[in-house]
Amino acid sequence: MNIKTDGPVDLCYSNAVSQDTINTAIQSIGQVGSSLTQRQRQFTEVEQKCGKRPSLPGKRRRSWDACATEYAKSAGVAPSTFIPADVPMPTQTTTPTGVPTWVWVVGGAVALGIVGFVIYRATKK
Repeated sequence: MNIKTDGPVDLCYSNAVSQDTINTAIQSIGQVGSSLTQRQRQFTEVEQKCGKRPSLPGKRRRSWDACATEYAKSAGVAPSTFIPADVPMPTQTTTPTGVPTWVWVVGGAVALGIVGFVIYRATKK
Protein backbone atom coordinates (compact mmCIF):
# COMPACT_ATOMS: atom_id res chain seq x y z
CA MET A 1 0.00 0.00 0.00
CA ASN A 2 1.49 3.28 -1.10
CA ILE A 3 -0.29 6.37 0.24
CA LYS A 4 1.00 9.82 -0.60
CA THR A 5 -0.47 13.05 0.79
CA ASP A 6 0.35 16.68 0.31
CA GLY A 7 -0.49 17.79 3.84
CA PRO A 8 -0.64 16.55 7.42
CA VAL A 9 -2.74 13.52 8.18
CA ASP A 10 -5.45 13.99 10.80
CA LEU A 11 -5.87 10.77 12.81
CA CYS A 12 -8.53 12.23 15.10
CA TYR A 13 -11.91 10.58 14.66
CA SER A 14 -14.93 12.83 14.79
CA ASN A 15 -17.36 10.08 15.90
CA ALA A 16 -15.48 9.24 19.10
CA VAL A 17 -17.41 9.06 22.37
CA SER A 18 -16.97 12.14 24.53
CA GLN A 19 -16.02 12.06 28.19
CA ASP A 20 -19.41 13.50 29.18
CA THR A 21 -21.20 10.61 27.49
CA ILE A 22 -19.00 8.08 29.32
CA ASN A 23 -19.60 9.81 32.68
CA THR A 24 -23.37 9.85 32.11
CA ALA A 25 -23.39 6.15 31.23
CA ILE A 26 -21.36 5.26 34.33
CA GLN A 27 -23.69 7.30 36.56
CA SER A 28 -26.75 5.59 35.04
CA ILE A 29 -25.25 2.15 35.62
CA GLY A 30 -24.41 3.13 39.19
CA GLN A 31 -27.97 4.28 39.86
CA VAL A 32 -29.45 1.06 38.47
CA GLY A 33 -27.02 -1.03 40.52
CA SER A 34 -27.78 0.83 43.75
CA SER A 35 -31.53 0.53 43.22
CA LEU A 36 -31.16 -3.21 42.66
CA THR A 37 -29.18 -3.66 45.86
CA GLN A 38 -31.68 -1.66 47.90
CA ARG A 39 -34.68 -3.63 46.64
CA GLN A 40 -35.54 -6.39 49.09
CA ARG A 41 -37.86 -9.32 48.69
CA GLN A 42 -40.92 -9.30 50.91
CA PHE A 43 -41.32 -12.60 52.74
CA THR A 44 -44.73 -14.16 53.14
CA GLU A 45 -46.05 -15.02 56.58
CA VAL A 46 -45.22 -18.69 56.07
CA GLU A 47 -41.65 -17.87 55.05
CA GLN A 48 -41.30 -15.67 58.12
CA LYS A 49 -42.46 -18.55 60.34
CA CYS A 50 -40.98 -21.64 58.63
CA GLY A 51 -38.26 -20.23 56.38
CA LYS A 52 -37.85 -20.66 52.66
CA ARG A 53 -39.38 -23.80 51.15
CA PRO A 54 -36.68 -26.30 50.05
CA SER A 55 -36.83 -27.01 46.33
CA LEU A 56 -35.61 -30.60 46.55
CA PRO A 57 -37.81 -33.30 48.07
CA GLY A 58 -36.59 -34.99 51.19
CA LYS A 59 -36.51 -34.71 54.95
CA ARG A 60 -36.10 -30.92 55.03
CA ARG A 61 -39.03 -30.37 52.69
CA ARG A 62 -41.26 -32.74 54.68
CA SER A 63 -40.43 -30.83 57.86
CA TRP A 64 -41.17 -27.53 56.08
CA ASP A 65 -44.51 -28.88 54.81
CA ALA A 66 -45.39 -29.98 58.34
CA CYS A 67 -44.51 -26.53 59.70
CA ALA A 68 -46.55 -24.85 56.97
CA THR A 69 -49.54 -27.11 57.65
CA GLU A 70 -49.37 -26.29 61.35
CA TYR A 71 -49.17 -22.60 60.49
CA ALA A 72 -52.21 -22.95 58.21
CA LYS A 73 -54.19 -24.59 61.02
CA SER A 74 -53.27 -21.84 63.48
CA ALA A 75 -54.00 -19.07 60.97
CA GLY A 76 -57.23 -20.64 59.70
CA VAL A 77 -56.06 -20.72 56.08
CA ALA A 78 -56.15 -23.60 53.64
CA PRO A 79 -52.64 -25.09 53.29
CA SER A 80 -53.07 -25.32 49.53
CA THR A 81 -52.77 -21.53 49.26
CA PHE A 82 -49.03 -21.58 49.93
CA ILE A 83 -47.95 -25.23 49.57
CA PRO A 84 -47.67 -25.95 45.84
CA ALA A 85 -48.80 -29.37 44.75
CA ASP A 86 -45.82 -31.45 43.75
CA VAL A 87 -45.95 -32.87 40.28
CA PRO A 88 -45.94 -36.65 40.57
CA MET A 89 -42.95 -38.29 38.99
CA PRO A 90 -43.82 -40.75 36.22
CA THR A 91 -43.07 -44.28 37.29
CA GLN A 92 -41.38 -46.62 34.88
CA THR A 93 -43.00 -50.04 34.97
CA THR A 94 -41.03 -51.72 32.21
CA THR A 95 -37.33 -52.38 32.35
CA PRO A 96 -35.24 -50.91 29.56
CA THR A 97 -34.07 -53.53 27.07
CA GLY A 98 -31.48 -51.36 25.30
CA VAL A 99 -27.76 -51.17 25.75
CA PRO A 100 -26.68 -49.72 29.14
CA THR A 101 -25.24 -46.23 29.17
CA TRP A 102 -21.86 -47.29 30.54
CA VAL A 103 -21.33 -49.46 27.44
CA TRP A 104 -21.82 -46.41 25.20
CA VAL A 105 -19.45 -44.31 27.32
CA VAL A 106 -16.69 -46.93 27.36
CA GLY A 107 -17.17 -47.65 23.65
CA GLY A 108 -16.97 -43.95 22.80
CA ALA A 109 -13.80 -43.53 24.86
CA VAL A 110 -12.18 -46.52 23.13
CA ALA A 111 -13.19 -45.20 19.70
CA LEU A 112 -11.74 -41.78 20.48
CA GLY A 113 -8.55 -43.42 21.71
CA ILE A 114 -8.20 -45.41 18.48
CA VAL A 115 -8.84 -42.34 16.31
CA GLY A 116 -6.33 -40.33 18.34
CA PHE A 117 -3.72 -43.10 18.05
CA VAL A 118 -4.22 -43.33 14.28
CA ILE A 119 -3.83 -39.55 13.89
CA TYR A 120 -0.74 -39.61 16.11
CA ARG A 121 0.88 -42.38 14.08
CA ALA A 122 -0.02 -40.69 10.77
CA THR A 123 1.61 -37.39 11.75
CA LYS A 124 4.65 -39.04 13.38
CA LYS A 125 6.11 -40.30 10.07
